[in-house]
Amino acid sequence: MREMKDSGIPWIGEIPKDWETHRLKSVFSSRVSGEWGDDAKCDAYDKVCLRIADFDYKRLRFKQCESYTIRNYSKSDDALPYLHKGDILIEKSGGGEKTPVGRAVVYDLDFDKAMYANFMTRLRVKPNTNSWFVEYLLSTLYSYGALNIYIKQTTGIQNLDITTMLEEEKIFLPSLAEQQRIAEFLDRKCAEVDEMIGLQEQIIEELKAYKQSVITEAVTKGLNPDAPMRDSGIEWIGEIPEHWEVKRLKNVVDLNPTFNAQIEQDTLVAYMPMECLRNGIIQERIAPYSEVASYTPFKDGDVVMAKVTPCFENGNIAVATNLQGGYGFGTSEIFVIRCGKEAHNKYAFYYLQSAYIKNLGVSSMTGTGGLKRVNPTILNNSYFLSPSVAEQQAIADYLDEKCADIDRLIQTKQSKIDSLKEYKKSIIYEYVTGKREVE
Repeated sequence: MREMKDSGIPWIGEIPKDWETHRLKSVFSSRVSGEWGDDAKCDAYDKVCLRIADFDYKRLRFKQCESYTIRNYSKSDDALPYLHKGDILIEKSGGGEKTPVGRAVVYDLDFDKAMYANFMTRLRVKPNTNSWFVEYLLSTLYSYGALNIYIKQTTGIQNLDITTMLEEEKIFLPSLAEQQRIAEFLDRKCAEVDEMIGLQEQIIEELKAYKQSVITEAVTKGLNPDAPMRDSGIEWIGEIPEHWEVKRLKNVVDLNPTFNAQIEQDTLVAYMPMECLRNGIIQERIAPYSEVASYTPFKDGDVVMAKVTPCFENGNIAVATNLQGGYGFGTSEIFVIRCGKEAHNKYAFYYLQSAYIKNLGVSSMTGTGGLKRVNPTILNNSYFLSPSVAEQQAIADYLDEKCADIDRLIQTKQSKIDSLKEYKKSIIYEYVTGKREVE
């Protein structure tokens, strides 16, 4: 058993007695901010420019992609801070509530002259320090919240005060040989855990695909496998039960209905930012009507559906129930579907998740960049397969039970993933702080 000493840092606790105390800045030979450059010009000055979006933080390195962003840099090579293998890139601006700024990855790609965007800083490790050990150490500082005290936020963007972080943050280093052993061990161990996580993620994707097929089968074929069938006349749907009617969605629901309720300005009502809409769930917040009156209105019983990618593809849709005051107000990026007497709202909830609607919606999306929206006219004119309301109710009841079973399996797998991630986090922590020793 190695002899230990108090690190003086509560969340770290004891460290091996022979490990040396350093300021974080002492392990780096240089620190250079990134540059975004100019638009690509298809000339000799075009360079690969890595972005925060290229982080594969699970693996603490950059993603392996078929193509990367290309930017133009007219400076001479000597004036550009190109990346070398083993450089650490730390996110200095960006972040959010769930992923605070400060993530770091190691550069290990094969580009001769790669640049990096201005939201990153390049930290070059000194020759007597192992880059991967330092990276695992930085990941521990990040995952245990030690970097949060260096985050400044005056607008919507978080900024990491790297100067103060490097000056004030204490770290503890073993010999270079032990750093190497720890880094190599963690490479192997983390790869094993990542493989187990990947397997669980694959199973979850298979369960989601199965759930999608169950929904699509039920709302296009019904529950009676012996029912006489006929051609629906819709290529993406094929045959449907003979007694079902094919209607236009606009003829059975009201899309984005007019709001005509009289509400006092100080009345508390539900409001729903986009992140509060999930498949089957509205995590409502409460606010005075005066603060949300300009939002998209809906009421109890309405189906609320995301119209913006990727939320639409992820099935962010729910039936509004038990809203504060009976009314809710959501982002402009939602559709509100109010069912008439020929459509059951829970059946519509499932029908709008069918492969037919998803394919139609994705194919009709318009917009630039990563943010596109489903065309409301196309959705309004989409087909609605209409059995009797009683049969719609039966299908919805069946899917409630079936989907709940699948969701429980997904949650079980997600719990395993969460446990594996915590295990990986603890393993890294224990070895980079010397609690456990590589044998």
